[in-house]
Amino acid sequence: RPMPPVAAGGLAPVGERPAMELPPLGAHAARSLRRVVLVHRHGVRLPTKPTPPLEASLPHDPAFWSASAGHLTPRGASQLRRLGAEMRRRYDEAWRLHPGLVGSAHVAAYSSLVQRAMHSAWAFLEGFVPEAPVFTGSLTDADGLAGRAARAGAVPLFLEGTAPQEARLFHGWWETAVEYREWLRANQGRSARLRALSEDGKCMALLDKLHALTHEPKVSPRLPALKRLLGARRLDTLALIGEVHGMPTFASAPGASPDAEVSGGLTAEERHLLARISHEAKRCWFNDSGVGEELPSAERSYGWRAAGHLVRFISRLLDPAIGDLQVASADKLVAVPRGAYQLADDRGDAMASPDLTAASTASAAPRFFELSCHDRTLAALAAVLGVDLPAYGFASHFVFECHEIEGGGGPGNGDGPLVRLYYNSDPFRGSTLGECRIPPLSRSRWIVAWEDLPQGGFPLAEFAAHCQHERAPPMLPPPAGGPPRARL
Repeated sequence: RPMPPVAAGGLAPVGERPAMELPPLGAHAARSLRRVVLVHRHGVRLPTKPTPPLEASLPHDPAFWSASAGHLTPRGASQLRRLGAEMRRRYDEAWRLHPGLVGSAHVAAYSSLVQRAMHSAWAFLEGFVPEAPVFTGSLTDADGLAGRAARAGAVPLFLEGTAPQEARLFHGWWETAVEYREWLRANQGRSARLRALSEDGKCMALLDKLHALTHEPKVSPRLPALKRLLGARRLDTLALIGEVHGMPTFASAPGASPDAEVSGGLTAEERHLLARISHEAKRCWFNDSGVGEELPSAERSYGWRAAGHLVRFISRLLDPAIGDLQVASADKLVAVPRGAYQLADDRGDAMASPDLTAASTASAAPRFFELSCHDRTLAALAAVLGVDLPAYGFASHFVFECHEIEGGGGPGNGDGPLVRLYYNSDPFRGSTLGECRIPPLSRSRWIVAWEDLPQGGFPLAEFAAHCQHERAPPMLPPPAGGPPRARL
């Protein structure tokens, strides 16, 4: 699938780019809207360690990197603040249908404990509900934080922990780290796309050039071709960081033509090729890479092991009946005091899924949930949904909307909630939210490209059933039968 082109000369500063605008809901959709769950990647960040491509723009002092490596930058905070303001504008009409009822009690946020995700969550809330204070606490203290926030009219921001069992919301693969690493190595090794890139002379020449420019050991000519390709992902991230901030990312290469350069010493064609390499490396994180010429298989993907907890969490946040639900069984919502709700873990112990219900009279008012995480989290969620995403840009995001409309339950289901799913792959580099799409869920054995999905909504009941279905560990052997042929 072709990657979006990179404009000559890199990206213009944020203030000079066209405004990122989200289409308004419209009167009919505003009346039917009940829930919104936004799952977004953090904004642009600093590199995680000193690096030659950005050495002219950042300090060399080890103390700086010890304190700030990987942190969200002011430009990254601006991205999420702007996204929050656009989301507020999109859903403004839906909120105005319930004056006096909707406020901070109908907004909650969740974040990874990593600084760039936490600060992205805060920045988004500054744009979305600038008038509301934000109370921050741990998911393990969901009840206490929910009560304090409700009494103060604040938005609660719940942070996951660092232990594997406390980080399963956004880092589910940590619980099976050894198994996941083995699966990942096997998946990368059988990727037909990575193999094709390793046999491409232009690709290998690009890696040689990148090594000469940056001295990055992960792309050293001494390494096997596959390891060099996987190592190039970091250089693509560095190029993106530099482009967003207007920094020179690569020194000029000998013989490079200045009028054809992008990101310093890379031509537009080379920059595009680097993005292709990086995207394939990310695609292999959780989606099956395919066997031979087969299409990638949902049965061999690692999404359920990595994001099964997250997708079940989302399905419950979308349910308009959540305010009246009191179920005390494993992996179900259980009632706790002061109107908060928690998600039970596999042992039945409450973990955290607060739903701040202000009053029964507000049950029809829409509620908004922000989930701030990482590109790897989005990739795991996409694998559960059965889709292959076009990109994972900074502030990229899924939007799940739940509407209560006549016939929303689907054929044979009567009336019921309807889910509309959107994805914006790179909101600050020209992509848009586009039309809502119907993921394959349990209807297909194969991973489907996002742009190939049919447009429209799907019943919440079908989504919930997909999320609750128990999955076996990912299959490594190819399935029997004659699968479709893949497009490399």
